[in-house]
Amino acid sequence: MSGYFGTEVQQRLQAQAEASVDFINAIPGACQTGRTMGCDDPDRFGWELIDKILNRDGICGFRMIPAS
Repeated sequence: MSGYFGTEVQQRLQAQAEASVDFINAIPGACQTGRTMGCDDPDRFGWELIDKILNRDGICGFRMIPAS
């Protein structure tokens, strides 16, 4: 995969995050977190979607700094 780095799993996660741009733009709280999928507002995003990402990717990033 050109432009992606790391192990095959890391490259797959990077490609998934990049391919999810429309999803990120459409779903409140969805974001990319360090070249993986993540969430910056779990209440708006919903734990069901977080669970879906965890089941698919094995990882889900979260904002660790308050938004305000």
